[in-house]
Amino acid sequence: MAREVGLFVDREDLRLTEDGRWLSNEEEIAHQETVRAFFRGIERFQPTPTTSGWRVRVGTDTKSVEVEGTGWFVDRLAGSTETGFVLTLSDGASAPLDPRTLRYEGDGRLFCCFAAGNRGQSQELARFRRGPYLELLRNAEEVNGSHYLRIQGLEIKLDPGHSGPE
Repeated sequence: MAREVGLFVDREDLRLTEDGRWLSNEEEIAHQETVRAFFRGIERFQPTPTTSGWRVRVGTDTKSVEVEGTGWFVDRLAGSTETGFVLTLSDGASAPLDPRTLRYEGDGRLFCCFAAGNRGQSQELARFRRGPYLELLRNAEEVNGSHYLRIQGLEIKLDPGHSGPE
């Protein structure tokens, strides 16, 4: 029988999927306050032979997490191609979009880096969720079979395997 260890249950396997769903023993966590708390508490740490290098911290309790890809997602986008964009991330934080960090992968995934202020100013990777992804890409233009975004005067090529300005 599983036993509780602080907030978390011992022998519970937590996983954050590549599309941003939290799973507990392969069951999706539907409680939105729990999901928000997990996104606010996701953090990297030095991996060990028995840990993944990702954990969730809620108060003083921590739990190792298997993360598929990245621990952060772009939930909302505000702004314009002329003035630039502000991202709202899955942990509730806001960050300016640095268009030079945009990276498109051919299977329809768009990523960017952001300065994770509460994480020691490190650069972290965030994946765009469907809504902000489509909102940003509606500004894309096709030129000779390649796709480009122009944000604050920078031309960003969005072909797979290419990132940053042209």
